[in-house]
Amino acid sequence: MTNTEDKLPELLHLDVIRNMYCSQEQVDGICDYLWTYKSDIVKEMLEYEKIEDVLFAHSGNYKDVCDNLVDYLREEVPKAINIPDTNIGMLDLLYEISRRIRKSINLEDIAPIGGSLSIRRSDRNFYPNLLDIQIDNPSSKQEVINKIIEEAFNNNHNLFYDYAEQTRLLMYMSDITSSLQLVIWNSISREDKKNPIFLASVMNDIDIRIDKICGFTIEMKKRGYIVAS
Repeated sequence: MTNTEDKLPELLHLDVIRNMYCSQEQVDGICDYLWTYKSDIVKEMLEYEKIEDVLFAHSGNYKDVCDNLVDYLREEVPKAINIPDTNIGMLDLLYEISRRIRKSINLEDIAPIGGSLSIRRSDRNFYPNLLDIQIDNPSSKQEVINKIIEEAFNNNHNLFYDYAEQTRLLMYMSDITSSLQLVIWNSISREDKKNPIFLASVMNDIDIRIDKICGFTIEMKKRGYIVAS
């Protein structure tokens, strides 16, 4: 998708939206490095930011570009470059890079969508109970699915937070989704693992519950984004 004729967008300074998981210093240092030494990825991200249909652009192949950037940062940059050591930190970094690119071509920030899954990521007691959410079309194995989700959520609530934040920021990382899928897979019985759609059914159930708690779809429709029914 990269157009090699496009100029590198100007590197602008912006104050970070959230300083908890990826600091201002980290964002500034990494952006300076990328604009200097990895302009091809910056240009590729630019092409997606220019697409008018924001939801389509960010929930599609843009994820592959983000994955490539995360892999590059984790595997190839000098150790002197202070990169985030968590997935949520990387997610915030990607969001901040997107903001700078958009600002450089006179596009507004993509404001976070809906609410956060929890206001206190470090405290399990501040998380809503996903099982309190009514499922409109329950599966014939809903009781089994509920048990799987409850176990996974109680033991890995931060991972659920990371997973929800992807949609809230419209920035996606395969590491986050695959990590949650692995946790769910490890909780599935041997019999249900033989069912090729069972894992997808559980993940869809999680998506529905998180969406109803955070209000993603409602907010997307308010912004005029085309949302699949």
